[in-house]
Amino acid sequence: MASIIYIKYKPSYKVTLNGQTIGYVQDKEEMQKMIEDLKNNPGENVADIKFNSLPSYQLEFLSGDLPDDTDKVLVALQNNSTVTYRAYAILLNGKKKVTVASEAEAKEVINTLSKSDRKNAKISEVCIEKNKAEEDIKSAKVAKTTLKKAVESSKKTAKKSTKKTTKKTTSRSSSSRSSSKKTSSSSSVKSVGGYAFPVKGCSLSNIRNRSYPSYAGHTGIDINIGVKGKSVVAAKDGVVIVSEALRSSSGAYKSYGEYIMIKHSNGTVTLYGHLKAGSRKVKVGQKVSKGQVIGTVGSTGNSTGTHLHFEVRVNGNPVNPYRYL
Repeated sequence: MASIIYIKYKPSYKVTLNGQTIGYVQDKEEMQKMIEDLKNNPGENVADIKFNSLPSYQLEFLSGDLPDDTDKVLVALQNNSTVTYRAYAILLNGKKKVTVASEAEAKEVINTLSKSDRKNAKISEVCIEKNKAEEDIKSAKVAKTTLKKAVESSKKTAKKSTKKTTKKTTSRSSSSRSSSKKTSSSSSVKSVGGYAFPVKGCSLSNIRNRSYPSYAGHTGIDINIGVKGKSVVAAKDGVVIVSEALRSSSGAYKSYGEYIMIKHSNGTVTLYGHLKAGSRKVKVGQKVSKGQVIGTVGSTGNSTGTHLHFEVRVNGNPVNPYRYL
């Protein structure tokens, strides 16, 4: 009788957090390992994560297909935690002017300044609490404009303090500032470009949230495709350096799930995550061409729906992908 019950009703764990049910998982030990892994490896630009409370488990026997709410549990934990993000502030003459998500982006922003202006700009690593991260951390595009305005303001202040300007000089200065503003505006929208859109037949219109990062700690952009099976293509010529399926010890997908990374001749690396199970068409060491199909869109790993997670990395650090598309 007991064996019949076990066959019809399979064991599963109800997970509760602060007295509220947040989902079901099949493997309690594996869930705990994933929570510990999240705590020890919270993300590339997360300095620290502290869970305000931990989940409790209750064994139940369910019939039919067992639910697996692993992703939902992890999201609930993250929403119920204190997160401190690692970011990089750009200082101008010792005063903080703008903050970006990575050191690579900070260097990129500073490099838009003239050689003389760069001498007054420095980078400092800072920590920002979760509730202020989205407000404080800016995209490289916004940061470039902000920093150039700060440089112009600093120059204006310096000129006023000398008290040696003449009408003619003021006129030339005004013209120079006007030209500088135009250059700043143009620079702020300038794109590296030259990269193919990573999902065949799709475009930027297939991205719901066009800001970067769309939320603090998110190192890529999500191309939201409603139907599985769309072809994923290499954004640029390169060599495959990763092609694998990230799985937990129980065999379940985790993190990026099935994903591919390609290194390009200009030093950038592109990452394609949450690919459809078994759809990867390339191997490590294989050369690929821009636009070549490398897999299909799916929802493997820590994904709540069908989409492609796309990243661009420079020197191992994620940068704004929109500048490349």
